[in-house]
Amino acid sequence: MKVQAFQFFSRCSIPTTKLGKREISPKQHPEIKYRLNIGIEDKPFEINFVQVIPSAPSIGAAQYVDPEVDVYMTRRWPKCLKIEGTIDVLVTSGGLSVEVITQLLTFLRLCLWTSINVTGISNLIQDQYSRTIGYRREYFDKQIFDISGNRRPNSKGCYVPTEVGELIGPGLASLIDLDPFDNFNELVWSSIIPFPNRSSLAADLPRIREISAAIRKHYNSYNELADANHHLSDSDLKGAVRSAASAIDAILRYYCELWNVSFPKTNKSFDEKIEDVLLSARKPSYRVMDPNNLQNILYLYRCRNSMHEGDCYYNNDSEQRIVVRSKIQVQDFISAVENFIIWIDSLV
Repeated sequence: MKVQAFQFFSRCSIPTTKLGKREISPKQHPEIKYRLNIGIEDKPFEINFVQVIPSAPSIGAAQYVDPEVDVYMTRRWPKCLKIEGTIDVLVTSGGLSVEVITQLLTFLRLCLWTSINVTGISNLIQDQYSRTIGYRREYFDKQIFDISGNRRPNSKGCYVPTEVGELIGPGLASLIDLDPFDNFNELVWSSIIPFPNRSSLAADLPRIREISAAIRKHYNSYNELADANHHLSDSDLKGAVRSAASAIDAILRYYCELWNVSFPKTNKSFDEKIEDVLLSARKPSYRVMDPNNLQNILYLYRCRNSMHEGDCYYNNDSEQRIVVRSKIQVQDFISAVENFIIWIDSLV
């Protein structure tokens, strides 16, 4: 039986490479043999179907994934650890039972996750591990594909607890040769929702649903960034600056709510506010991760604030006044906001 499994990563700097082969069997069933090839690849298909928020397939026959739900998810998880190969398993005349399929898929995911240590790449992905407990959406699915080769989203709202040290990102494990009309053939898991005060699923489910609703609003805040691009295409530079600044302000305020930290109310510059929020939430420094983007965000805010004077300019770190007159200048601001959103959305 042909199989594939994918674990998605948020850093495009992880090198694409083949990592070798692996043969393994479950201890309880040595007769079942997994023969797998391991590698790091670019994301091979659209993954909106694996998002935290349940989403039913669209009515259209040719398109299952609504790109407006999370327009940056594809860019947020650009790389993946992939295993593919075969499983030797005895199939009786009655086919595989639900219990056996469940075991095959869960062990395939275990093979995927443990391949990180087997191949010695864990040092390359230290920032891909969760630093707090939480939940993630997880479900088994009868997965079929549309005419474009895309997977269907799923409306199941099944959440499972996660622990410190688990991989943050989404993923899936598939039994390629299993007919989805006969039984489920795929295990899917979303990225992690941080939940540091976790108790039990029954007690936490209302808050999980609140977070899911907040995430929907968070996705809607992307409209500000879309507006910035529309204003730019219309050569409305001031409108583009205002919308880009509003977008990043909304993103930062959303994460303050999600991480239960206060939005800075001081007269600090916006780059310092970003660093304060990240420090309070015990997250990595963006100044360390991408200093050039953070500086462009600072200049974006200085430029927006200058509009109170009826102009459009900013003072750089050398106190030189830079007047914003071109689309290229504003595009740098918008790109900085997009890159920050993609980065912060991948943190847990």
